[in-house]
Order: sequence, then structure tokens, then C-alpha cells
Amino acid sequence: MGALRLSLEAMFKAVTGRGLDTTAFGKPQIGTFQFATRLLQQWRKDTHGIDSPPDTVYFVGDTPESDVRSTNELNTQSENTWYSILARTGVYQKGTKPKFMPKATVDNVLDAVKYGMEREYTKILKEALAVAEDSVQEMTIIEESRSATPAQ
Repeated sequence: MGALRLSLEAMFKAVTGRGLDTTAFGKPQIGTFQFATRLLQQWRKDTHGIDSPPDTVYFVGDTPESDVRSTNELNTQSENTWYSILARTGVYQKGTKPKFMPKATVDNVLDAVKYGMEREYTKILKEALAVAEDSVQEMTIIEESRSATPAQ
């Protein structure tokens, strides 16, 4: 983004003879992430009739200093969970310890998608098991109360 902006400013000055004042928005500005949350909420409402932001947003990036840092920062300020995933591609240097630690590290974007899906499926399974365990406990209590009551 920085190189593109500088090139655009230089080209504008070369063509017009005047300077171009620019303002850049992007990572690590929290507003960018808040805007993404609003877009996700609108998409969920329009597409699925769900008028709330997602419980968890998985953010995949290859730059710990901006991607991971921004995601982790937003996670501390947001009502929903922002989950940082560092991909070992692009800027990230394998074998280095990132200054800002991600919640997960994967080899590429496809692995990040798989990771997020597996994590969500695991959460659903845990919730289903908890409901099933509660049902079994209720059934046990009912059965025990029936066997404790003398038959007539």
C-alpha cells in the first residue's frame, strides 16, 4: 500500500505539477476491522436472515506486525472473537518467533480455512455432547425416581 501510494503521489505531481494529499486506511487500524465486522453482519442478515455479527471471525495473514497484532488488539475490544491465524507465506519468515503471537500458525490459506472449519465443528460437537449428557442425566434421574416409587 505504501509503495502504491507513493507512486501515485509522484505520478500526480509529475503530471499536474501539484502535490497530492492522501490518507491511507488499512491494517493495523481498528476501524478497518470494525468495518469488516459490519459488512459481515450485513451479509449474514441479507443472505441468512441472521441480524448479528459472527461469533468468531478468523483473520488470516502473513505479517505478525500488522495482521496478527491488529487482530489480537481488536479481539480485546470486540464483542465477538477475532481469531488470528498466521500463514507461513509471504512476509512471515519460517523459524522466527513473531513479536505478536497468533492463536494458530498454518502453512497456507487453505490450511487456515481447514483449521477454522475444524475448530468450529469441534465447538458444535462439544455443545451437542453437553446437551446429550444433560439429557442422559435427566433420563437417569427420571428412571431412578420411577424405581424408587413403589408400583401400585
